[in-house]
Amino acid sequence: MELKKLATWQFRNLEDASMDLAPELNLIFGSNGHGKTNFLEAVAVVGNVRSFRQTSVRRMVRHGGTSFRLEAWVEQRGQTVHLRQIVECKTSVARHFEVNGVVVPLDQYLMQFPVFTLSSGDTDLVTGPPEQRRSFVDRMTFFLDSNHLKDLTLYRASLRQRNAALANQLPPTEMELWEDGLARAAAVVVARRIRVVNRWKARFLSKYELLRGKGFPDIDVDYRMEPGLEGGGREIVANYYRRRYNNSRVRDCRAGFTLDGPHRHDLALRAGGHPVRDILSAGQVKIVAAALWLSNLAEVEERRNELLPVLIDDADAELDDRVFGKLVQSLGHARQVFMTSAHDRGIADVIPATSWWSMIEGKIQRRELP
Repeated sequence: MELKKLATWQFRNLEDASMDLAPELNLIFGSNGHGKTNFLEAVAVVGNVRSFRQTSVRRMVRHGGTSFRLEAWVEQRGQTVHLRQIVECKTSVARHFEVNGVVVPLDQYLMQFPVFTLSSGDTDLVTGPPEQRRSFVDRMTFFLDSNHLKDLTLYRASLRQRNAALANQLPPTEMELWEDGLARAAAVVVARRIRVVNRWKARFLSKYELLRGKGFPDIDVDYRMEPGLEGGGREIVANYYRRRYNNSRVRDCRAGFTLDGPHRHDLALRAGGHPVRDILSAGQVKIVAAALWLSNLAEVEERRNELLPVLIDDADAELDDRVFGKLVQSLGHARQVFMTSAHDRGIADVIPATSWWSMIEGKIQRRELP
């Protein structure tokens, strides 16, 4: 898969323009604040709908504006697919998705151009709250089974309904109706997440082994949920939650929301029986985050049977030379990569670029290779 052309309009500080892009490796240089990361973000948003930054969609609109538009021309197995995304940020946020001029739902759009990004924010996967890791698992699960987004949406809607029923103190017979739907939806989400994590974790451990340095601890990874659910089939899990919700109504009513279910689960990363965030150094955390990212990419690529574009934001600043070299080597030379840096010192010695770009005040243009 290859991004052949990108067009931006009113996106951050980027110039309203379209640009033809090169296959394989694109290196983008520029001083801080000129828009290098904004360019990577535009590529990520046109493919994934969401940013790799921890930011609201409203901040992606150029200052003073109320909307932005992104378009991409993507080559997939010899055919060109045209993607268009329009985002309106007025009283509420409204999104419009097109594939080859036809309006499509979110799940269909997301399958067209999945993009993977390595950035400094990836360390939140290791040290941040559980929702970061749940999102990581859910995105991987969606690309392995596109029904996951629909089932996850149903679960979240059922969760809101039970929370509203708790707030309104509905009688037990009505609560049981909401809880039955929630339990069945939870069982579908949990079963699929467990299946994907169990398949993926050997790949994660192999990527960690590739990148780890001397003295790095061994790591265990598991899908963490309520005790007693391990190994249970879908109906067993559904029955478990029916009982759990029935027995926890008073507690949940006091809390104001439902305290059990896949919205509370986590991807547990442990070393020596302890959470890795408590014992790893900052450098080791970056290695674990890179292994998570690489293994997710490899899992989705195997399912789709194609190489996917990769974005790397200031990787040479985030990772030491040894790890950076191994990471680039593991990506190979056949895929399309977009990489940013504030300087070109030493990069050409590590990776041969096919195209070099300069970013100056939101305008990107080709530059001569050194």
